[in-house]
Amino acid sequence: MKTIISNNRELYRKLRDDFRANCKLKTERTYKKDIEVIAEIFRHQLMFIINQQQDLYNNDEYNFENGTLIHLSDVLFTHLLPIYNFHIDFLRQRKQRISIWKTRSISGNEHFNVYKITQQIGDLIEILPRYEHYIENYDRLLSELEYVLKHNRRFDI
Repeated sequence: MKTIISNNRELYRKLRDDFRANCKLKTERTYKKDIEVIAEIFRHQLMFIINQQQDLYNNDEYNFENGTLIHLSDVLFTHLLPIYNFHIDFLRQRKQRISIWKTRSISGNEHFNVYKITQQIGDLIEILPRYEHYIENYDRLLSELEYVLKHNRRFDI
């Protein structure tokens, strides 16, 4: 027989777990949005500039600037796009798991198979090599970005 104290503890535990799950979801959503700014918006603008400058093949200076932009694009997006795509899918999975978890907390759904919805550490391990490559190339990326900012007129500040 449940007492008022045990009911309050269970309610507190459910509220705490719900709060934690929502915080993790919000953090993942924010992180994905931050990566999206670079992976989608900056990439779109960079490709627009590159395509614009390809029309100016006669001018050696524009060819040089275009080459530096293409190289920057390769260095940046080769490593960032797989990470971005992983986080798109990861966020979708997280939303699904939380939705299932919340419906499980409804009376009558208590015996839902928890193993299928709990996050496994293996879900994150698959992305670690991508982050490792990104970190290994981070200094090179910053050097390329600094070079482009100094030598490409499109980035004059």
